[in-house]
Parts: sequence; structure tokens; C-alpha cells
Amino acid sequence: MNRIFGSSSSAAKAPPPSAADTVNRLESRADVIQVKIDKIDAELKTIQTRLSKMTEGSAKQQLKNKAIMLIRQKRGYEQQKNSMLQTAFSVDQVQMTTENLRLTIDTAQTMKQTAKDMKREYKRLDINKIEAIQDDLQDMMDQANEIQEIMGRGYDVPDYIDEADLESELAGLGDTLFEDADGLPSYLTESLPAPASGTIGLDNATKEGQAAQPATGERLPQLV
Repeated sequence: MNRIFGSSSSAAKAPPPSAADTVNRLESRADVIQVKIDKIDAELKTIQTRLSKMTEGSAKQQLKNKAIMLIRQKRGYEQQKNSMLQTAFSVDQVQMTTENLRLTIDTAQTMKQTAKDMKREYKRLDINKIEAIQDDLQDMMDQANEIQEIMGRGYDVPDYIDEADLESELAGLGDTLFEDADGLPSYLTESLPAPASGTIGLDNATKEGQAAQPATGERLPQLV
């Protein structure tokens, strides 16, 4: 059918493997070679045990030759393994470098776009207008404080009060109280006891008290 209708060249060509796929394949191949190396080591150990128990002769020489051949195979496998691991490491380094470059490019593009956005937003800002707004706000705050100060003022209260005036006013209040007492109604003043005139009452009370006291040297009768 492809010969009749033809086929797309892009469909026929398979995409190249990624760096990660290549690294995985190389590491898997190195693991397979390591299994072969471990098998040779086990066989060499067995041969070494047998050689230690054998006497010199053709059989022992043949076993030595086999051990030498296995050692050569082991070295070849080790070279292949090291080469694959080195290749995998190199590919991995290339992959990491490529990813870092892509990340750097993406970062640069992001920074470039961010710079454009910042410039566009800064064009929408006017520093003079912002400063004017700040000044207006400060003026309004000052006016509000001034209004509060005015509203907090008292009425008919002088800022300065003389202490002498206060004492004079206090003395006047005392005189006013005594004058008010003189002007009380008769039904309130009649019930009040009259004060004693002169010192007669006081002298009589003193004399009576002195007469009631016993004479000097006279004993009072004891109460039983």
C-alpha cells in the first residue's frame, strides 16, 4: 500500500531517543556485563581452590591456562563496562547542561517580560499626583485635629484664675451663710436653746462642782 499511495517521510523516520533513554540503556548494558564479571569471579575462585590441591602436571597446567583465559575475559568486560558507564555519565552531563541552558533561557524570558510589565505599570503612576494626595491627606488630618481642639474648649472659663480672687470668693460665701442663718423663720429659731449670757452659768457650775468635792484629808465612805 505504501508503494501505491506513498508514505510521509516524517512518519517513516522515528524520533531520536532522548538523553534519558540513552543513559538508561547504557546503564542497563553495564549491569548485564557486571553479571558476567561476577560469574567469572566465582569460577576463578573455584579454580584457585582446585589448583591449591593439585600437584604439578599437565592437568594443573591446563587449569591454569583456563584461569588465564577467564582473567582476560574479565578484563575485557571491565573495559566495556567502564566505557559504557563513562558514556552514560557524559550523556547525563550533556542532558543536565541542556536543561540548565533551557532553564536559563526561560528565566531570561521571564525577567524580560517582567521588566516590560513593570515599565507598563510604572507609566500608570504619577509621583506628583501621589505626593499631592499625601499633602491633601495631611491637610485634612490637620484640619480634623484643629476642629477637635476647638470643640474641646470650655465656655465662660478664663484661661487664668487668680488664687486671691478664689479666697475672697470663699470668704464671701461664709458671710452669706451667716446672713442666711439670721434670716431663718421664727418657727425654726424658737426651738433652738438660747446661749448663756456672760460667764455666770459657767461660774455657778464651777462652784457647784467644787462644793461637791470632799475636803482635803476626808475619806470617802467605802461601799460594802
